[in-house]
Amino acid sequence: MQNYDKIPVLIVDDDELDVMAIERALQQVALKNPISRVRNGVEALAYLRHEAGALKSLHTIILLDINMPQMNGHEFLEEVNKDPDLKNLIIFVITTSDDPQDKLTIFDDYVAGYILKTGSAVCYKNIAAQLQQYIRTVGLLGD
Repeated sequence: MQNYDKIPVLIVDDDELDVMAIERALQQVALKNPISRVRNGVEALAYLRHEAGALKSLHTIILLDINMPQMNGHEFLEEVNKDPDLKNLIIFVITTSDDPQDKLTIFDDYVAGYILKTGSAVCYKNIAAQLQQYIRTVGLLGD
């Protein structure tokens, strides 16, 4: 039986306030999964490739912002789709971008969802609750 509390969550976002709000909301819903944070796509790829090398299979949930320095969310998704070691990622885009072109492009990259950040505490609490529900109800492959 899968221990869903062990599936790591990686927040990929350069905005300190957004990250603090997401982390606070995850604590409020008592999400017990290990949470890590990186600031852009370059850091995320380095983190994930290190973890993939250490593990047989990599099952990680990514909360990905689109607009970041160095490597944005679109560029990150392009790299992930080229790397067979990263095929088991579950990626949710969480962004302030309501651009229809962003949405179309994102879903072409096989993301699990596109969530619009409004900046409100209720928004972050809803994101955390949805993530918790997803982890508990979707059958993820175990280690």
